[in-house]
Amino acid sequence: MACEDYSARLDELEDYLNGELNGAAAVRLTAHLGECAACRQALEAAREVTSVLRAGLQPAPEPSWGFAARVAAQARAASQQAVAADFWDSLETFSRRMAWASAALLVLLGGYLIYDLSRVHPTEVTEVREIFSEPVQQPADPEEVLLTLASRNGR
Repeated sequence: MACEDYSARLDELEDYLNGELNGAAAVRLTAHLGECAACRQALEAAREVTSVLRAGLQPAPEPSWGFAARVAAQARAASQQAVAADFWDSLETFSRRMAWASAALLVLLGGYLIYDLSRVHPTEVTEVREIFSEPVQQPADPEEVLLTLASRNGR
């Protein structure tokens, strides 16, 4: 909500803040501020801005004798932390890439094995069986196992 008189009294508001507004105008502006909330808010905002600007114009205090040493130490510590962080970030990136490369290699090897096993012909399997012409027989009872072992040892 804007005040109709506010734009016309902007210079008066500034003089009012600085304490330079004369009697009748000061009384009239004080009465208006008592009735108009928008002008009161504008006056408070102007006060805050003025105080911030005046604080910025104050000279800075002289630094203490250890100021330069503290700043240098903090800069060194920040630099060392940045180097350490860069190292760990690089290591993490490297390990992530190695994991993905290993996973891709395993997938490729698995695909190759599946492809290679699918190319085996049944004739090749029978050739292997022909090398071992005697079928493997399971012993019928424990005595047969003992007899087989005794015959192999020459007893």
